Formats: sequence, C-alpha cells, structure tokens
Amino acid sequence: MKRTALIAVIMVVALFGVAVYANAAPTTASTGSVAVTATTNPKVEITIPTGIDLGVLEPGTANTVVKKIEGKSNRSATMTAVVTTGTFTNLTATTVDATTGLRGGSIAVNYSVSGMASYDNPNDNPAGSIVFTLAQ
Repeated sequence: MKRTALIAVIMVVALFGVAVYANAAPTTASTGSVAVTATTNPKVEITIPTGIDLGVLEPGTANTVVKKIEGKSNRSATMTAVVTTGTFTNLTATTVDATTGLRGGSIAVNYSVSGMASYDNPNDNPAGSIVFTLAQ
C-alpha cells in the first residue's frame, strides 16, 4: 500500500509537472510594421504694422523708415509689396532680404519704405498704401 501510494504521488507530480510545463511552453510571436501618414493643411499668416509714418517731409526730399513684416508659413512662401503712390509724388517699399522660399514660424522681412512729396505736390498730408502679401 505504501508503494501504491508512493507511485500515485509520483504519477500526480509527474502529470502536474507535464501540465505546468505544457502551459509554460514559449509562445510563438509575429511582428510587423505599418506606415503612418498624414497630410498637413497649408497655413500662412502675416503680421503688418497698423500704419507707417514717414514723419515731416521736406519738399523734394524723401524720408525713409524700415519696417519689419513678419509671418509664418508651413510651406515655401513668397512675400510681396504692392505700392499705391496715392498723393505722394513718390512712394516705394524695397528690401534686400530674401522674399522667396520663406518657410517657418518666424519669417521676417525688413522693408525700407520711402516717400517724397515734390514742391508741386498740392497735398499737405500725402497718403498712399502698401499691400504686403505672404503667399504659398
């Protein structure tokens, strides 16, 4: 009887060990990769001064001020300035900074704005306009 009990215990331990080993057997795994894509919306912003004051003009002499035009663009952009002379004899907006291929969150272009009223200009307070554009 002792031998039967001992054999029974050995069999239970053996079967339990096999069951535990079977459950602890390594599992197979499979891995893979997937491409993640997105499309960004075009976004462009421009910040311009509310006004440009050339001060007091002497007839026949141009006054010039430098104004920084700032913007943001997530794609390559171009900045332009279109001048309407208005009642100035001459009004210009020029820059030596790059105006094409602009991209990023801190675009800055310095424009020299120059205006002149001649002796013959009948306007005591000449006015014109400049349209600054940042386009992708």
